[in-house]
Amino acid sequence: PYVYDAVLRKWLDAVVLVLTARIEGVLSVCLRNCIRPPLVLREEFALPVPDQRPSCTLWEVPAGLLEEGDVGIAGIKNRAAAEALEETGYPIPADDFALLPGAPFLSPGVIPERIHFAHAAVADVHRRSNPTGDGSPVEDGAIVKWFALGEALTMCERGVIADTKTELALRRLADRERRGENR
Repeated sequence: PYVYDAVLRKWLDAVVLVLTARIEGVLSVCLRNCIRPPLVLREEFALPVPDQRPSCTLWEVPAGLLEEGDVGIAGIKNRAAAEALEETGYPIPADDFALLPGAPFLSPGVIPERIHFAHAAVADVHRRSNPTGDGSPVEDGAIVKWFALGEALTMCERGVIADTKTELALRRLADRERRGENR
């Protein structure tokens, strides 16, 4: 026997939203910036490399945990539609989402969470309401903003975007763009 840290929670897997739009002909992606309480706690620990810019917020793609009843492809698409409205204010029908290949484990050494990437193109980035939120303080005051894909990738390389699921989503999106699959 040995000591091992593991995180388990009621809802395990998640859907990651890859919302895109052509803004002035440039493929752009919707990101949000909101508070992430575990980041606040980092400052309380001895870090092997001190954080250059400690912050309790970060830029990331919208995402949400799959809940009871979110079963199969239809369930993932339904959750994607619900999260789009909750986190960005965009009313996107579930049928407008396409699941992208591959559902990686986020951090298999700690949590068995698997993430499913759901892509939808937003026809009009100005047709949006205030995000409905989910009632948690984590979603209060979130900023929703569009970034050109190239700019977002540069933000990853510079450490401005420091979220693994977001960087993976952006790199997969860029690969699809190079193959002509985002038209």
